[in-house]
Amino acid sequence: MKFLRTLPQPIYSRRIFILFLLSTYLLITLIFYVNKLNPSLCNFNKICDVKEEVASENTREKFITYLPHSGLHNQRIALENAVFMAWALNRTLILPPLILGARFPFQAFDKLENYLNFLSKVKQKNCMNMKSKMNLTHCEKLRDSYTFYRWDQLFDFTFISRNVKIIHRDELISENLFLKFNMSNDEEQVWRKYGNAQKNSFYDSRMYGNIKSSNKFSNKHSILELRERDEGLLYFNSLFGSALIKLVIPRNIQFMKEIRESFIISNPTLLDITKRISDELGGRMNYLSAHARIGDGGFKKLSRKWIKNLINDIVEYFHEDSNLSNSADCKQNDSMTFSKMFYLASDAHSKDVQGLKPIIQLLPCALMLEDFKDLLIPMNELVNERDGLRMTKFFIPILDLMIAANGKHVFTMRYSTYSSYLKRYHQYLTQSV
Repeated sequence: MKFLRTLPQPIYSRRIFILFLLSTYLLITLIFYVNKLNPSLCNFNKICDVKEEVASENTREKFITYLPHSGLHNQRIALENAVFMAWALNRTLILPPLILGARFPFQAFDKLENYLNFLSKVKQKNCMNMKSKMNLTHCEKLRDSYTFYRWDQLFDFTFISRNVKIIHRDELISENLFLKFNMSNDEEQVWRKYGNAQKNSFYDSRMYGNIKSSNKFSNKHSILELRERDEGLLYFNSLFGSALIKLVIPRNIQFMKEIRESFIISNPTLLDITKRISDELGGRMNYLSAHARIGDGGFKKLSRKWIKNLINDIVEYFHEDSNLSNSADCKQNDSMTFSKMFYLASDAHSKDVQGLKPIIQLLPCALMLEDFKDLLIPMNELVNERDGLRMTKFFIPILDLMIAANGKHVFTMRYSTYSSYLKRYHQYLTQSV
């Protein structure tokens, strides 16, 4: 160091520059050899594009599927995640049918798979073969309480089909799944992922790539590691969860955004009925609407609290927004109530339900689907060809959402997947006006 200090300044600067070049060269060489020895590493940040082209001699078609559960919008979120995973993993999506009607909650893998097997076989069963009247009634009641429906008969699949190959399942019998795709139900050909979003998470980062086997009991998975798996089928216990897939790469974030934004209701009969009812309410974007969920789970148990919160939001909106002239009026003289045309969507389908009384008292102009029975008649023509069931009772909640979404402003309940889609659909309609 003493020697360096005695050198003339130009020579000293030149040596520092040479040392810098040598250090840079050594660092680049080190990175090159580390990547050579471990090709699974993309960079020191361990973040990679999951759609990077990976050279592989094995070009056979590989698949991904999952077990559906819960209501429509939980199934919708699972489907959106499944589409992203199929795209990211370069696999064909074997898509379960949409289960409408009775809700079947999440269960452990084997239990859920067996129950979905059972539901599929009930649909194929001839209830008339039941020996006792009690068994006959029970069989028919269960069989007609739900229906399996093709997703693309209800939602727009244009964007999804353009980016992912999809094979639709008609039923959920596991034996038929393996038979159709010529697979043996073993660990060599099928990789099962147990659990749901409370236990599992998936990342587009190499951060969790050190879990070498990405085994079925690991909770955190790199999508890039899953992409390298050789099993013919990746089989998930559940893909529901708004935060199940953790994304940091802009391209992946954008693709997930496009999946969600493109997933729009497209059934022509429902669209036509929605327009007719919206016109009765004063026209699209010319009335106010709200969603009150009080019929199930925590929403039923805490219905008074949820309704109170909803009313507070409505009152605050009326007091803050003085520009309500574009909203249709109804004739009310009571100064204690609001006289704007209002549509109320709810899983309680009547204004006579006690839990809705506070809203009806506040909003005497509120109308519900029950007020438009004559306009619902075209729904009777919608029949599911798979089981012969009329779709009216299954489509009522969807139609309810669509009418509410056509309002100028929508009041929703927090933590409801129904409400989250209602807001998304409303935003889509607002932007397309």
